[in-house]
Amino acid sequence: MILKKKQLRFCLPLVTALILSGCGGKSQGPAGGGAAGAAPPPPSVQVAKVQKESVSVFNEYSAALKAVQTVEVRTRVSGTLESVHFAEGAMVQAGQTLFQLDPAPFYKDIAAAEATLAKAQAGVSQAQGSVSQARAALGQAQARLQKALTQVNLQESQADLARAKANLDAAEREVQRYAPLKAQGAVPGQQYDRAVDARDVAKAEYDAVRAQVQNTRIDDQADVGVARADVAAAQANVESAQAAVEAAHADVQAARNAVDSANLQLSYTTIKAPFTGFISRVRLDQGTMIVQGNAVLANLSSANPIYAEFSISEPEYLAFKEGAGFSTAPLALTLSNGQAYPEEGQFVMTENQLDTATGTLLLRARFENPDYLLKPGGFARVKMKEHEMDDALVIPQKAIFSNQSLSSVYVLKSDNTVDPRTIKLGDRVADKVVVTEGLKEGESIVVDGLQKVRPGATVVPETEKPKAS
Repeated sequence: MILKKKQLRFCLPLVTALILSGCGGKSQGPAGGGAAGAAPPPPSVQVAKVQKESVSVFNEYSAALKAVQTVEVRTRVSGTLESVHFAEGAMVQAGQTLFQLDPAPFYKDIAAAEATLAKAQAGVSQAQGSVSQARAALGQAQARLQKALTQVNLQESQADLARAKANLDAAEREVQRYAPLKAQGAVPGQQYDRAVDARDVAKAEYDAVRAQVQNTRIDDQADVGVARADVAAAQANVESAQAAVEAAHADVQAARNAVDSANLQLSYTTIKAPFTGFISRVRLDQGTMIVQGNAVLANLSSANPIYAEFSISEPEYLAFKEGAGFSTAPLALTLSNGQAYPEEGQFVMTENQLDTATGTLLLRARFENPDYLLKPGGFARVKMKEHEMDDALVIPQKAIFSNQSLSSVYVLKSDNTVDPRTIKLGDRVADKVVVTEGLKEGESIVVDGLQKVRPGATVVPETEKPKAS
């Protein structure tokens, strides 16, 4: 049979394929390495048993690093910036001199205040001398009053009056005795007349003494009145002098206050660091005239310890409060480069209210910073323990794969085949995950080599090697 060209074109590839197939079949044999279509060997995978562990669950939060103390260094007096006593950006110690203002004007103020004080102290001495003089005058006036109150003039006059009265009475009795005798002619008339004359003389003397007593009484009362007035005036002088002393003491105290104030103002010309920390660059040049409190000379921030401030949600806050609370939660810090900070933090405080815009609560932790590695204004991550779980089923996170948006693992069966199984995950703990449903303690799962296996495939299980320490 003769084939046309078109038919030959289609038959040649078929014939060639048959020839090649026949030749290939003859070249295979026992010496060639096995029968045609042999399956590849099972893959080796690492497996691990599901175990129960006691784990601590931590949460991580972005934190801002802040200085415990930050101040703007300002002047408390006006003056000219005379000198700077630190290197910009350096660590300064508490009490170290930072800036010096020109003190000369303040020394002048102190000298003037001290002169005023000396004058006031001299005024006190003078006022005290006046008090002494006034008290002496008062003593003299009181003595005169006492003398006036105990005058002897009136007493003497009254004694003279009594004697004159006795003499008058005696003379009157003589007259009365001689009068009937004269009438009887028993005594001469001259003797009676002498008795009458003696009586008249005694009466005249009595009247004179009585007038003297009256005059003496009036004079003594006048002396007492004058003496009382003198005492009152002297007492007023004493009180006035004492008031002057008190006023002088007040002047002294005011002058001392002025001296103290001037010295205080002088001390403000030397500006010292209130605490240990890092100083910023100098904001003003030497020689600048500074108005009190207007200009910032530099900024000073404390360095050790340092605060880390971060925010948590309201549900997290409630969970912490229901548990052990914040004060017992250990705190760790991870730096922005991923490095773990060696110092453990301490809880300090929570803000007094939630941020209504974000629904979060600000927390503050304190970390020791002995090497000054942490800088205010930096950022880090704070890790805080939320709660602990006893007898939790924990598996490595690398053993989990997604199967139709579900979390699954490959479970090793007794015949060394693997089947996928959907699991439910709980908290993450470092590179492990807590499994709440889907696995049992003691089951083995594939933890490495997931890309080598398929559902139902046979594997060569190898125990997971521990990580090198």
